[in-house]
Amino acid sequence: MWIRDAGGDQPGHGKWINSNLPENASKCAEIRLQDDFAAAANAQWNESQNFDPSETYSTLDDAGKIVRGKLREIFADESIKDPNVEKLRVIDGLYTDWDYRNQLGVEPLRKYLDYIDEIQSIEDVYEYMMDSSRNPFVGMLFKLEMCQTDHISLSILQPEYSLKTSSFYMNLMDDGLQQKDKVTRLTHYLLERLGESEDEVDELLDENFAFELKMAEINPGNENYVDYYTDVTLEDVKKNAGDFQIERILEHFGLDKYQNYTGDMDYLKGIQDILVEDNLEGIKAYFKIYLIIKSVSYLDYDALVEFLNVRLDQSDRYAEANVRSTDLYFFSELENSPLSGLKDQVYLDYYYDEEVAEDIKSMCEDYVKEYHEIIAEKDWLTDEK
Repeated sequence: MWIRDAGGDQPGHGKWINSNLPENASKCAEIRLQDDFAAAANAQWNESQNFDPSETYSTLDDAGKIVRGKLREIFADESIKDPNVEKLRVIDGLYTDWDYRNQLGVEPLRKYLDYIDEIQSIEDVYEYMMDSSRNPFVGMLFKLEMCQTDHISLSILQPEYSLKTSSFYMNLMDDGLQQKDKVTRLTHYLLERLGESEDEVDELLDENFAFELKMAEINPGNENYVDYYTDVTLEDVKKNAGDFQIERILEHFGLDKYQNYTGDMDYLKGIQDILVEDNLEGIKAYFKIYLIIKSVSYLDYDALVEFLNVRLDQSDRYAEANVRSTDLYFFSELENSPLSGLKDQVYLDYYYDEEVAEDIKSMCEDYVKEYHEIIAEKDWLTDEK
């Protein structure tokens, strides 16, 4: 809630203060119940707490700390020789070694940008999209997600846009302008550190936004709507793709064995029209901006701080970037990476047993029972058939 800080001798007159922020507790000269009940009731407790600005606080965050702590115990147990654990240890060691990361700076990005510069044909585009050693964040002209409803299917969706949503390319509102400014600032920051001129970076950004507009125009307005219950076969996917070699890509990643596919088939139909030689520079620009956005939090500390500042809400002049603990960043990046499943599997292997399974099953049964009772009490509903 928001209360007024005391102004002069009259409590409740002065600046508005967000009393939900713990650091504001000491700034409230006098908190009255009629101004903010929660702040008044908790004022003494708030002032007695020592909050670490590098951490986050909520019930969900508390649960997250427990999970991270248990994973840390697994990493630290040298008697565990599990190959999956060893992989996570290596990643953890690389991510949390800030001395090494700061020594490298943003230079590691250069090699991957050079790989994109080597693209000279549409065949090179296909090769790049399928080569995780050159394309570590799997930048493609579409996005793949596993979807689970009453069965499992593979969803073929519109790609990740630098402006977040395709609608911003049709109608650039305030949120879109903010996002464009963030992408522009971040791209200039990293590429100028690598020696690119301001004009060269602007040209790259223009190429990227122009090509993203072409992608967005294929099926505007339907980016976030997918009929997950209408499935098609791989043959249907190939037919919709036309000359675009999607089966080749799916086969390369071992994703051609799904019985069911779903997604934005109208977008898929249009990829063949934009994957042409005339758009080669735009495609390369898109791959570069995608790489920059995905890689910034894996570079040095200065890049991370710049990234956090760029992400701030530019309409809030009081917004400040807090550098959180390395653990928070590491596990957040891990969760959003292809290795998320590996981390989950390790946790299940060492902390999941039949007793836990029974507890979860019992809890779900209680939820179902409760909902049945709630629904049964509604006399305006017809009887269950």
